[in-house]
Amino acid sequence: MYKKITAFLAVLAASFTFFSVTVHASQNDGTKLIAHRGYSGIAPENTLAAARLAGEHGFDACEFDVWPTADRVWVVMHDDTLDRMTDGTGAIADKTLAELRTLRIDAGNGIENYPDEKIPTLNEMLEVCKKAGIMPVIEIKNGDAENLETLACQLDASGITDKCTVISFERDCLIGMRRLRPTLDLRLLIGKVTKESIAFCVKNKINGISCNYKSNLPHRYKPLRESGLKMTAWTVNDLANANNLTDQGFEYITTDALVPGTVNARGEHSVKADITTLLLRIWDKVPAFLKNALKGCGVAS
Repeated sequence: MYKKITAFLAVLAASFTFFSVTVHASQNDGTKLIAHRGYSGIAPENTLAAARLAGEHGFDACEFDVWPTADRVWVVMHDDTLDRMTDGTGAIADKTLAELRTLRIDAGNGIENYPDEKIPTLNEMLEVCKKAGIMPVIEIKNGDAENLETLACQLDASGITDKCTVISFERDCLIGMRRLRPTLDLRLLIGKVTKESIAFCVKNKINGISCNYKSNLPHRYKPLRESGLKMTAWTVNDLANANNLTDQGFEYITTDALVPGTVNARGEHSVKADITTLLLRIWDKVPAFLKNALKGCGVAS
C-alpha cells in the first residue's frame, strides 16, 4: 500500500510540475496572439465577421491583407484575384470599388453562417478592429507611391497610425511607408531569417521581422534578438511550437488555431482543456482505496 501511495504522489507531483510549466508558457510571458486573416478558423478569412470574432475570442491583434482597386481604394483580400473567395472573377486591380460591392464572399470556414459577407474596405476593417479593441496588422500586398499615400492618410483619419502594425514582403512598400510615416510600426515579412534581412531592417528603420517559423532553426533567432528588432512568427497552430517561440523571445505569434483558454476551431485543445484532460487521466489512475478515502474526507465526489 505504501508503494502505491508513493507512486501516486510521484505521478501527481510530476503532473503539477507539467501544469505549472504549461500554464506559464501559455501566458506567453508577454507574447501576444495575432488572428491570421481574422479568426479564419470559424468564419471566412479577411471578412468583417472574422475580425469581430477575433476580438470576441480574446486575440490581441487581427492580421489582414490589403490590395488597391482600379480606383485606388484599399480593400481586404488575400489573393490578387477574386475567384477563390467570391462569386466573381478577375484581378482586384482591374475592378473599381463599385464593381467589387456587387460581389459576395462565397467560400471559407463557416460560410454557411455568414451568407451576406462582402469584400471589406480597409476603413471598414479598421473600424471593426477599433470597436473590438484589437490591434490591426495590415499586410500590404502591393501598391505604388500614390496608393501608399492613400493608405497612410486612411490610417491617420482612423486615428490608428500609432496603434497598428504594417507588414509586407514588398520591401519597396515598407520603405515607402517609412518615408511617409516615420513613427509607423513596420515589419518585414520573410521566410528564412538572414543577416541580410536583419541589416535591411536596421538600415531602413523597419521595426521588426515577421518570419515563417518552419523555415528557421533556433540558431537563426540569436542575431535577430541581438539586433533589437521586434520578432513575430507565422503561422503557428500548435502549443508546443508556440511555447518554443516564446522561449526564443518572440513578441507576437500569428495563428489560425490557438485561442487562449478555449477549444479552438480545429478541435485541438488549448492549455485549459489539456489540463482538464490531464487531471481526469490522473484521477483514473488513482487506486480505488485512495479514491474512497478522498471521497470519505470530502475531497472528491
